Amino acid sequence: MGSPDRTYENSHFWIACSGGLDSVFAVRIFHQLNIPFGILHCNFNLRGQESDQDEQFVRSLAIELRVPIRVKSFDVKAYKQNQNVNTQLAARQLRYTWFEELIKNESAQIVLGHHRDDQRETFMLQLLRGASVHGLACMPSYRNGFLRPFLHLAKEEIQSISLHNNWKWRDDSSNLSDQYARNDLRLKLIPLLNKNEFNWSAIDDLISGYQELLGYLKSSTLEVEQNEQIITISEWLGLPKLNQNEFLEDISFGKNNIDLVNQLATANKGAYALRNGVELWNEGEFLLFRKQHPSTTEKEFSLNVERINKTEVDFNSRDLYLDEDKINGGLYLRKWRSGDAFVPLGMRGKKKISDFLKDKKVLSSNKESSFVVLDGEGIVGVVGYSPAERVKISSSTKQIIKVSVELR
Repeated sequence: MGSPDRTYENSHFWIACSGGLDSVFAVRIFHQLNIPFGILHCNFNLRGQESDQDEQFVRSLAIELRVPIRVKSFDVKAYKQNQNVNTQLAARQLRYTWFEELIKNESAQIVLGHHRDDQRETFMLQLLRGASVHGLACMPSYRNGFLRPFLHLAKEEIQSISLHNNWKWRDDSSNLSDQYARNDLRLKLIPLLNKNEFNWSAIDDLISGYQELLGYLKSSTLEVEQNEQIITISEWLGLPKLNQNEFLEDISFGKNNIDLVNQLATANKGAYALRNGVELWNEGEFLLFRKQHPSTTEKEFSLNVERINKTEVDFNSRDLYLDEDKINGGLYLRKWRSGDAFVPLGMRGKKKISDFLKDKKVLSSNKESSFVVLDGEGIVGVVGYSPAERVKISSSTKQIIKVSVELR
C-alpha cells in the first residue's frame, strides 16, 4: 500500500489514466512497485454520462490507492470547430498540451499505458497513410518527458494479469465504433491478418529498425530552432533525401515538399513559398525557414517625434534624426510600396526603396516589414536605415527632431 502522505510535489511520475484496461494496469503496476506517482484524467465530455462515470471511477481508484489526482475537463466540440480538426485530433491536441505544460513547468514524467498491440496498430496506420521514417518509427519508449514502459507487453498479457489480480476497469464504448481509422483497423484489418497467420514479429523488427534509422537521421541532420532555421543552399542540396524529409518534418514545413524546396533553392534570391504556416525564403546563399507571424499594419505602430539637442544625437541607433525646419507639414508612417523612391543621405539622385534595401543587404524575408516616414513632399527617411538628403542635419540646423517607431 502506498504512503498516504504523497503530495503533488513528490509525485514525479504522473500516469495518464482514462479508466480503461491499459491505463489502470499502469496505475496498478506502479502502485505494486511502490513507485510514487499521481494520476491524470482527461474528461472530454464526449459520451455524456459515460464520460462522467469514467471520471468518477478514476477518482475512486485514486482514493483507494491514496495517490494524488488531477482531473481536467475539456470542451472538445468547441476546440474542434475553432481549429477545424476532427474529434480524435482535437482530443489528442488538448490532452498533450496539458501534459506538455506539466512536463515543462513541473519537470514531470508522463506515463502512458501504450502496449505492443498499440505499437503494431500505429505502424499499420502510418503505413497506410504513406508515412515517412518519422511515422513508421511509431512510439518511442521515452521521449521529451513521455514514458511508455509497457510497449513490450501484448494486450492479452495485460488483460490476463489484470483478471488474475481482479483489477477492475471500464470499457470505452467508442472503441467499438468503426468511424475512427484506428478502430476500423483494429476491428477489421487486424483480425483478417491474424486469421491468415500474419507475421507480426517481422513488424516488430521493422519498427525497431525504423527507430534506429530515425535516431541516426536526427543525429546527422542540422539542429532545428524553434521559430527560425537557416541552412545554406549547398548544405541543403547535399543532404540525402531521408535527411531532407526529416528536416522538413521537424520544422513542420511538410515532408512531401522536397521538390518545392529544391525549386526555390535554384531560383533567384527573394523566391518565396508558404506551407503549413512556415515561410521559406531564398536569401541568396541560404534558405530561411520561419514560422509565419500575423502581418502587422501601420495601425499597429506608433510614430514618436521629439525635439532633442545636438548632444543627444545617436547615429548608431535605428532612429531618424531630421532638421525640423526642412520638414513640410506633419509626419506619418507607412510600409514602403513598389515604386517608392527617395534621395538617401549623402546622395544626389533618387533611388528606389527596393534597391536601397537591397544595397543595405536587408533579407528578402524582412523587406516587406520595412517602413518609411513621409511628410507633405514625400519620403523623409527609411526607418532603421537612413534619412532623406533634403531633411538632413547640418551646421545650420536650429532644431533637431528624433523620429522613432514603436509597436503598440
